[in-house]
Amino acid sequence: MNYHILIRDPALNSRQFKSLKSGTLWYVQDALVKNRNTNPKGLFSLEVGDTVYLYEKGFAVWAKSIILEKTDMYVLKNMEEIKDFILTKRQYENSAFWGETIVDKIFPKMNNGEFKAYKVFELKLKATKLDNPIFIQMNQGGYRKLTGPLIESDHTYAKLDPKIPSALRYKIFDKFKIHSENMHIIDIDHVVPKSLGGPGNIEENLIPVGGSVNRIKSNNVPKALFDIAKKYQKILELKDSDFDLKNITRKDYGDHLLGGENVKQKAKKIISKINALDFAKVKEIYNEIRFIYYPSSRNLY
Repeated sequence: MNYHILIRDPALNSRQFKSLKSGTLWYVQDALVKNRNTNPKGLFSLEVGDTVYLYEKGFAVWAKSIILEKTDMYVLKNMEEIKDFILTKRQYENSAFWGETIVDKIFPKMNNGEFKAYKVFELKLKATKLDNPIFIQMNQGGYRKLTGPLIESDHTYAKLDPKIPSALRYKIFDKFKIHSENMHIIDIDHVVPKSLGGPGNIEENLIPVGGSVNRIKSNNVPKALFDIAKKYQKILELKDSDFDLKNITRKDYGDHLLGGENVKQKAKKIISKINALDFAKVKEIYNEIRFIYYPSSRNLY
């Protein structure tokens, strides 16, 4: 049995991902080649019955799949043959894929004389969404061959990133029972601000809040950051002076939220120290900060 990682179908947008539980996912694999006698490498080696995993670039594996069908390789030598394939020969609907492919990949090569052939085959996948994403450090597109199956786990080797992946955003919306029609008035707050180094790709530093609340908080610093960092002062290798909050500006929530350049510079140092720890410890510390700043979140975790 071969194991691979695949990037998720570009036609599967975030809202479709939110509703996907199990079912059939159609995936079209493209391969633009200059030599008509050369077959693309990589995914064409997959066979019916192989296990594959679908992942969101820069975030995590979110579904496990079995290949149900694989078509022959089609060699399309001009725009007329490409049009005929899209209208009559293709097995699976994926209009977003073809529009992007023609505009971004085929037309430019035709215009500069590099186009020789477009080769394409199609895979039909039976996809089941995992209960827990498998976090990986995988930022390129395409695929990567594995030596064995991935283990479904909360553990992650992903690099901390300030951006919130769409899959994680919708996981949080689901957990807090936020319906799609309300998403435009709900923000996901980085408890420890992303502008100071607070990560966005771990749930422990995120909480849904009203847009007005998030704007008021802005990039001011929860005092809980300093309180929890003091608890871990030894392992963070921080000095007593790192907790000296003289010349601070208190913002809106009394002692709970701190502002001012002096505070933010000290916060950046503390955050960088936290982010350098073992990943499990990083998540633990951010979770403690979240529970102090948003006490009601304890009821949901």
